[in-house]
Amino acid sequence: MLAEGNITQANLTGPLAGQPFSSLIDNMTNGSTYVNVHTIQNPAGEIRGQIQVAQPSNVT
Repeated sequence: MLAEGNITQANLTGPLAGQPFSSLIDNMTNGSTYVNVHTIQNPAGEIRGQIQVAQPSNVT
């Protein structure tokens, strides 16, 4: 693991700044959030991916 921690309302920036933490959860649930990994070689972003709600599997 390269990074770990907790996200709190104080961490919210951009359109979520000053919004309740539940706004982040709502945005994550409806697919409006993403992870962007920054590196020294690619400071604007090495890789980006949408956050999605995991779907239950029907494994038997």
